[in-house]
Amino acid sequence: MLDLNGKQLTVLTNYLPPFVFPSNGVIDGTETPLLHTLSHYMNFTYDLIDCRFDFGIKYPNNTWSGLIGKLVSQEADFGIFNMFMLSERAEAVPFSYPYFIDSVTFTYPAPTIRPNHVTLWEPFDRFTWIYLYLNIIMLFIFLYIMSIRGKCHVFWIMVTILVKQTHDIKPYLRLWLCAWILGGVVLTAGYGGVFYSNMARPVESGRIDTLDDLNIAQRNGKINIIGVKGGIYYEMIKQSDSGVVQEIGRAMDSVANYQTAMFLLQTSQQPYAFVLAKELLCYSLHRYDVRHYTLPDNTMDSIFTLNFIAIPMNKQFPYKTQINEL
Repeated sequence: MLDLNGKQLTVLTNYLPPFVFPSNGVIDGTETPLLHTLSHYMNFTYDLIDCRFDFGIKYPNNTWSGLIGKLVSQEADFGIFNMFMLSERAEAVPFSYPYFIDSVTFTYPAPTIRPNHVTLWEPFDRFTWIYLYLNIIMLFIFLYIMSIRGKCHVFWIMVTILVKQTHDIKPYLRLWLCAWILGGVVLTAGYGGVFYSNMARPVESGRIDTLDDLNIAQRNGKINIIGVKGGIYYEMIKQSDSGVVQEIGRAMDSVANYQTAMFLLQTSQQPYAFVLAKELLCYSLHRYDVRHYTLPDNTMDSIFTLNFIAIPMNKQFPYKTQINEL
């Protein structure tokens, strides 16, 4: 194992919870254990510099600002943060092997349980109920006509069949009654099965599981999609030129930062879908106590992209191999 004999290295970061942030005079966060591990096993000290949430922007003349710019100009040795391995960044500076995979997804208002009385109507759709009501009305009309003509008492014939008594029924009436009773049995069984399943598993309203669901919701005016202007997720979605992501990008509005987005989620009566990295979304919802919002299940249909997290270094940094071995 490489021993740097206490050599001091310059390490860049961005103070942003939950990844790296000062707490009670020490540096805390999800990324700091990795930095402490590297420092312990390679025996170096470090000077941690905050880039003030400036990851770096590539200018038309191929120069960089921010954290990436400092590494390009060799003002620091490496950076430690939730840094995505984007192709432009990888062309400017070398990266270590990825040590974590994050995803870009969205948060939306948590689905609500439908009222209990709605469960009574859930088993059949609207047209089935209409046909059923029309059928019952036609039955009563038929019974009324038959009672006026006095040829037979269809109602009592049906009752005696149900209690398994014999009756002298004409063949065409027997066929009609059998079909009616069979239809009643099928409808009752179908209704009962769906009704009991809905009682056991309450029906949720407003669930958004995929990007397609999100796009349909915004297209129908049920939700507004927002992202942080200038952020890599925002620009990536806005510049997409195909599929459902392109439609979402066209409809997506911008906010100044994720704190503004959290304030909107907390206070606005209007439903929003906020696009951000999953880990930062989970932390932000907890930190700002936004309890009435949730995230979709982490599937390929619910994310915009996967992001590989790695350590950026300057091109002259001589210990890349040792870091990768760790």
